[in-house]
Amino acid sequence: PRMVVTAGAVMESAARKTGYLLIDEFAPRFVYFYAGYWLARYVFDFASRVISLGMPAIIAGVLVWGFGNTFMVYNGYAQLPGISLPLGFIGIGAVISAGVLLSKLNFAKPLRYAGENSIVIYLAFFLFMASTRGLLLKYDVISNLGFVALLTTAAGVVGPIVLFWLTQNTKLDFLFRRPSWAKLNFKTVQSSASARVKINESVA
Repeated sequence: PRMVVTAGAVMESAARKTGYLLIDEFAPRFVYFYAGYWLARYVFDFASRVISLGMPAIIAGVLVWGFGNTFMVYNGYAQLPGISLPLGFIGIGAVISAGVLLSKLNFAKPLRYAGENSIVIYLAFFLFMASTRGLLLKYDVISNLGFVALLTTAAGVVGPIVLFWLTQNTKLDFLFRRPSWAKLNFKTVQSSASARVKINESVA
């Protein structure tokens, strides 16, 4: 894992506009995905520590990050090699802290529900996002592109959750829940692997 993260960090720091979409999107982002997987237990530990700080300290920390990050971005420092990566991880910490802060507020319960069901949104957001954007741009109902982006984002979040509610306990619930016939039985897989090993040993 250390080698993979190191390679990802090098790609992120060396990322340049090559003109190839796959490379330009993969290189600067892969390290964050893999680090999130590898360091997940530390991320949860960090969130637990932030909870113990109290709301004033969390708000102060997020504000300090906000001003500092704005300064770095507007002055062009944020994209410099060797700076963009640590700045990105600091930003992740700020997002986690902001999430912890929102979890303490009653009005943020819908956001908490969306976070708990993020896989639902991830699986179906594109369908609602693309269709909403296509309709709004095709019929030119709204001229303000910022408002179009807002509605498109909202549709990409709310649409999947509504579809999830509508399909629960129906024949369409396989859209969000893996049906039992598609699940791997670990014991079966393990016994099959053991059987293959015995066969190979006997053949040898």
